[in-house]
This record gives sequence, C-alpha cells and structure tokens, in this order.
Amino acid sequence: MKRLVFLPLLALALPAPADETSEEIIDRQKVFVVITNAAEIAAFTAMIRFEDGPGGGQCMCCGYPGIDWWKGGERVALTAVQHGLALRWRTFSDDYPFTDESSKALVQWLKDRGISADMD
Repeated sequence: MKRLVFLPLLALALPAPADETSEEIIDRQKVFVVITNAAEIAAFTAMIRFEDGPGGGQCMCCGYPGIDWWKGGERVALTAVQHGLALRWRTFSDDYPFTDESSKALVQWLKDRGISADMD
C-alpha cells in the first residue's frame, strides 16, 4: 500500500490498495508523500471535518487512499478514505462522512499531489 506520511507532530500515511490489510503489509508499501512541516500538518488536519455522526454503514471496499495518523513516532490510527466522502477507522463502527467542504478540499488536495481519492 502507498502511504502519505507527515512527521513529526502527526503523521498520515496513504496506503494504496492491497489484498491484505495487516499493518505489516501496509508498512512494506511505497509511500506517496512524507510531510514533516508543522504548518502543513496543521493545514491538512484543519481541512478534515466530519458530519455530526457516523454515516450509517460501510461499503465493502477497503478504502483508498489510506491515511495513517502518527504522533511522536507512533502510529495512533490506521484509516482509509472511502470514495473521497468518508473516513474508515476500525475503531469506528461505521464510516464517518466528511463535510461537503472537507470532502471537496481533501479530494483536491490529493489531486494536487497526483493521488486519486478513489481506486477507480
């Protein structure tokens, strides 16, 4: 899986699709981008906003791209973008939908870096 990694305050990893979803498999995959600038990390995290509650379910795909969240050199969450519309994290029982504004901003942010917000 490909990842986008932001260090050192908070790191995000964007995994590409893979047949297996274990963290070991993900860790062996190519990284899209590594960002270490605190201002860039803050701008990215400020862009991510959610609707008031979960979206009421999950589709059957694993999501793409994935986002790994890091703090202090430790992965604190392994998540995936669901069709540019929601975020999946195994801690959530359902996908959490982005606000419309956040979804559009994230899709554009990814596109600006040559990354699709969907596997298709």
